[in-house]
Amino acid sequence: MEASYKHSYKTGENLLNSLSVYNVGYQKCDPEYQWGPGVRDHYCIHHILSGSGCYCTGTVSKHLEEGDTFILYPGVELRYQADADKPWEYAWAGFMGADAASLIRNTEFTMATGHFHDEYEIYYLMEGERYYFIENKTYHIHKGSLVLINRRSIHKTANVGSSSYHDRYLIELKKEPLSLLI
Repeated sequence: MEASYKHSYKTGENLLNSLSVYNVGYQKCDPEYQWGPGVRDHYCIHHILSGSGCYCTGTVSKHLEEGDTFILYPGVELRYQADADKPWEYAWAGFMGADAASLIRNTEFTMATGHFHDEYEIYYLMEGERYYFIENKTYHIHKGSLVLINRRSIHKTANVGSSSYHDRYLIELKKEPLSLLI
């Protein structure tokens, strides 16, 4: 088996631009190499060059292989692991900034699985339409819709039809300040 390796470059700082590259690199993993469970503070796209592995978030696990691409969303707990027999080799690019979420929203990437967090979430759809999945219910929302998501509720959105374009405001509120009002 070929030796494993990792080459990575990080900017070393949180850049406050509209879109900033945070880190880039490539890695040939050892068998069963695992990252996580953990949470990233930026988006990170991985493209698998060879081999295979598993991407896991919540209770969902996806087997991925050469030619597949996956994305890590900020604030979503996940883990990914190289296969024991045919560990993957991948390249990645991590990025952040005010335009990062808009960039991802206007591509074919969709959140494959639901996620949850400890904050309350307020989602306001400014443009487009989406399917919003909260726990076991599906909502078809349109421009002007306001969605309130409780803490630790499993949720995600998805495209409606072939159009991925949408724009939204997203506000997350911690429990502590709200406990005074509730």
